[in-house]
Amino acid sequence: MKRNGLENKTKSKYLYLFITFVINKPMIKSIVSIILLLLTIPQTQYAQAPEIEWVNLYGEHAQARGIQVTPDSGYIACGFIGQVADEDYYLVRVNSYGDTLWTRRYDFFDGGNEALYSVDLASDGGYVATGYGDWNGTSLKCFILKVNSVGDTVWSRTYNTISQGNSISCTSDSGYIIAGKGWDSGSQMVLHKIDSVGDVMWTENYGPYWAWDAQQTTDGGYIATGSTGGGAGPSDISLVKTDSVGDTLWTKTFSRGRRGLSVQQAFDGGYIVSGYGYVGSALRPCLIKTNSDGDTLWTKLYTTPESYCTGSHVRQTPDGGYILAESGTIDLLRRTDSEGNTIWTLSLPSYGYNHIHSLQITPENGYIVAGYDWPSGSTTQLYIAKTEPDPTLVGIENNYSSIPLHYSLSQNYPNPFNPSGAGRSPSTTISFFVTQNAMSGSDGSSFVTLGIYNIKGQKVKQLLSNSASQQSAGKHSVIWDGKDDNNKPVASGIYLYRFAAGNFSETKKCLILK
Repeated sequence: MKRNGLENKTKSKYLYLFITFVINKPMIKSIVSIILLLLTIPQTQYAQAPEIEWVNLYGEHAQARGIQVTPDSGYIACGFIGQVADEDYYLVRVNSYGDTLWTRRYDFFDGGNEALYSVDLASDGGYVATGYGDWNGTSLKCFILKVNSVGDTVWSRTYNTISQGNSISCTSDSGYIIAGKGWDSGSQMVLHKIDSVGDVMWTENYGPYWAWDAQQTTDGGYIATGSTGGGAGPSDISLVKTDSVGDTLWTKTFSRGRRGLSVQQAFDGGYIVSGYGYVGSALRPCLIKTNSDGDTLWTKLYTTPESYCTGSHVRQTPDGGYILAESGTIDLLRRTDSEGNTIWTLSLPSYGYNHIHSLQITPENGYIVAGYDWPSGSTTQLYIAKTEPDPTLVGIENNYSSIPLHYSLSQNYPNPFNPSGAGRSPSTTISFFVTQNAMSGSDGSSFVTLGIYNIKGQKVKQLLSNSASQQSAGKHSVIWDGKDDNNKPVASGIYLYRFAAGNFSETKKCLILK
């Protein structure tokens, strides 16, 4: 043992002399200094991205172009299904786990292709979707499909003044705004406003080439994005702001982009646009942030693993940042801060080759995307993928991340409940959505009422009163503890709760069991 200790001391001495000799050599000393310097430089590290919760495929020869979150935290996707030259409209309704609740295939045009490009929630609890119909392969017409909550057709319309509906969203008057492509004097950027039963209120053209997305803004007008040209020719991203009847307030073009695919009004009143532009010969996804007048605040063109990739859809996250769906050979989600700087990226799983068209934020602060996948040796299938909650949004409240454009009332939860707490929850939560249009508050808020009534229609409890309850746009929740206005427990039975805001009102039932 003593001999081994001596040997170890001798070896340590020689090692020390060797290191001292080496690092005193000028060249070696310089290299060591550089290494030490590099170790002190902060390295760019992205935050942790969420995990994929589930991925599901639906249908054969099917694709999705749009997806929305439903009030029960499920999802509805729209697209098409069928062989080329015989494609039909397709809706897929799933729960929060991706399990199919129902699917519907609709064939309105014999001998032609039919596709739905966008879907939204209707104010009556149903759904509305837009796309195009091919009349025997000779001409395209914009098509609108309105269905009830289980996919049964309520009404459908075609319009000759617009050839293709690329997006649809509900407006504050329970009507709809459609962005698309018209045929007057060549291809035109078109907004098409209809009422709740599909009758045309107005149609406006804004010059070449087409509109890809539009939504109602907080002032009751509209914002639309698209491109100034098509095909392989020169093109810029266009952004058009209108008033409530479609008259142009301003138009902006952005030369660093080529086509605007998605637009949303941001929390600060400005706008976020996604699309794509060129960096040399490479096609790159881009984000453009503007103020409320359309002036550019910043522009980002992102480097991707391939030379062809688009920014197909963008949504603002509850913390004021953004989530961008990027579609190419490799599809990604890109999470950014409020200045467009990347926080994390996430590759979306595929069974072969996938393409993402639509993105939404889930109630749990995760993400849901829809498009199609093409498994090796198979046909295209409608693709939906959902992530776990975003770790960078932990503790941040999510009002579904986007401002609702119509009022709605959700079913209370839990239901039934027991105020005595014996075996059941002692209270229940009632949630409702407030639009930021047709507001009575000067700051963009709305006066609402929420009351509890017994089965005879007698008021039991006033949870929110019109004079004192000025609510901001978004999702809100109120807890009822099963007591009346005198703070006394109510009896077991069925009760009604009624929500009202502006000209909107809705009533639902809840049950107390003791």
